[in-house]
Amino acid sequence: MALRPLMEQAAELDEAGSKALAVEKYRAALRLWPEFEMAHYNLALCLQESGRLGEARRHFVTGSVTAFCDR
Repeated sequence: MALRPLMEQAAELDEAGSKALAVEKYRAALRLWPEFEMAHYNLALCLQESGRLGEARRHFVTGSVTAFCDR
């Protein structure tokens, strides 16, 4: 599946409150593009809202480092 539809599906699932399914879609997006900052950030938010703070922190950091290194 292409990146854009995965991100759109993840966002829709997240907005609907289906955090677990949204996490799966964001992870699938990251398998396609591991450096995609927005996917890391949105995944981190979903994980944080699900109480998975350690995982969330890793994705916040990874997304930030990737964004910084690409500049």
